[in-house]
Amino acid sequence: MMELTLDKPVKIDGAHVSLIAVPGGRPTVLQIANCEDESDETYPSMLFHAEVSGGALSELTNEKVSGQLFVRTTENGPVYHSSRNQPVELTITTADENTVAGEIKGQVVNTETNKPVTVTGKFSESLQ
Repeated sequence: MMELTLDKPVKIDGAHVSLIAVPGGRPTVLQIANCEDESDETYPSMLFHAEVSGGALSELTNEKVSGQLFVRTTENGPVYHSSRNQPVELTITTADENTVAGEIKGQVVNTETNKPVTVTGKFSESLQ
């Protein structure tokens, strides 16, 4: 589950945490999303995407990871997104064979109002 505060609190059930190895010497990608593909997307919906140097979640514990965040609170609502120039910061506080948890903070822009919004939150997911 991920609990975020944008311009209002948002609770997102179920997140998939993945480390994706990219061939050709490119950085590993950390991805956290509430769905594995568009066909099972529910709302509110979120995606966090970042390049990381670690090959295991446990290697990222207490590391600050800068990445892109996208949140949509309703199916037809605006998207809150970070920019490449101002990514959000995610810190993994716990990572073991059973659980991954952490905190997120930064700034996103609401596509409807084009205004910046501070985002803070936490997440915790079972890996079983």
